[in-house]
Formats: sequence, C-alpha cells, structure tokens
Amino acid sequence: MRISGLSRTKLVIGGFDIRAKTHTSEDQFYKVMANAHALFPAIQGVGVHGYYTVTGPPEAEVKLFEASNSTVTWSLTKIPVSTWQELLKVLPDIGTVSAGYDIRASRLISRQTVTEKTEEFAAVYKKIGPTKEAPSNGLPNLSISGTLTISPKPVNNALHPSWRNATVYLITGQSWTDSTNDTAVRNIIHDVTYRKLTLLRELDLAQGVYLNEPDWQWSFWGPNYARLRDIKERYDPEGLLWCPQCVGSEDWVQRQNGRLCRVFTP
Repeated sequence: MRISGLSRTKLVIGGFDIRAKTHTSEDQFYKVMANAHALFPAIQGVGVHGYYTVTGPPEAEVKLFEASNSTVTWSLTKIPVSTWQELLKVLPDIGTVSAGYDIRASRLISRQTVTEKTEEFAAVYKKIGPTKEAPSNGLPNLSISGTLTISPKPVNNALHPSWRNATVYLITGQSWTDSTNDTAVRNIIHDVTYRKLTLLRELDLAQGVYLNEPDWQWSFWGPNYARLRDIKERYDPEGLLWCPQCVGSEDWVQRQNGRLCRVFTP
C-alpha cells in the first residue's frame, strides 16, 4: 500500500460585503457586480476561491439595497487559519433548513464573458437577479449564488471542457411556499426554465452546466459525450448500469412504478 502525504496549506478566510445605497439604481448596482466579476479571473489566479450570494428585500440576512449617500458601501473581514480543522471551527452552524420549494437555473460563466462582455453580462445579471423593491406578489425575492472554486488546470477526463475556462458557476433561483397557488407555481417554473435559463445560456452557447437542463448530454460532457457513449456500449451493451441523465440513459424510459423500458427504435 502506498500513502502520499501532502503539506498543510495555510489559509485566510475572508468575507467581502457590498451593499447598495438607497438612491442607487438597479442598473448602477448590477454594473458594479459585472465589473466585480471581471476581476474574478485575476483573483482566482492568485489562489482565491470561495462562494457568494446576492439577495434583495425582504431578505433578513443580507439587504442588498439600503442606507444612503454614495453608490455602494463595502467591508472586508479577514480571519487567519492554519489548518482545515481550524477553518471548520470558525464556519457558522447553519442549523436546520426550513420547509419550502425552489427552482434554479445555472450556467458556467467563462472568463471571456466577464472580461469582454461586461455590459451584456450586467444586463443579464439584472434580469435574473433580485429586484430593488420587494416583490408585490408576496413571493420571496430572487436570489443569486456564485461558486469560485473552479480550477483552470487541464485534466484528461470526461468533464466538460468549459469547466476549465469558467471563472464562476452562476445559479439563480426562485422559491415559494405551500401558500403559493398552483398558477403562480407554474408561472415561476416556466419563467426560470424558459426565460432565465435561456438568458444565461445565450451569454455563451459553448459553455456547460452542472445541474440538469434539457440538452444535458452537451451541457454535462460537451464534445466528450460521443467517446463516453462508445465506452458505455462497449462495456455495458445491455444497459445494466443506469441512472437519470447518465451516459446512455436516453435509451431507457422510467415508468411511474420505477421500472425501465427500452426506448422503441424503428
């Protein structure tokens, strides 16, 4: 048995908070957000990784649009930690998750998009992000989250190549509760699935995604799918191994009772 040891990595955990002032328009704020994203490739290049969220009223934890004077205000908090164990100790305990429902749309956003298409990115960000005023229909405001943990280092595997040129994995979502009527729920699902997801996709059609979407073969594996399909047919010609939206799963249809039936091919 071979055991490899890795040296400990020293870390600094930081929190960066940007808040818009009362007179700041949504256009101004999302322009700031787009310009911030243009800095992400350089920031990641020096070893910074992390996550962020964008919320709006009436969210209690982070109020995106508030206060007065100037355009935005910001603050930076740094906590030095020497080991992953110490990092886990300072992270907050999120406790239990409350009941509710949500739907999300997501996309891998390339470095080229955030650095060369800043205005277009800001316009899309505004359309998929929270509004300055709380929604009048009683629904929670939209929320956005971003993941900056993607490595640009090329690896010879089945992963979609767009993971290597992406600077952020962007997710927008809309939630609702049991009190939301069926018509409103259908409208939410349609809006996120066919409007917001399309806006994200059209920023760069060559990019991929992590969560499910209609063209999952390309979105998950891109040009690698044909090779993966050949491997699947070579080693599992009977389709013994199956899972939803996995390589070759389109050959089967899952019935309501859970049983699988082969797709009819004339």
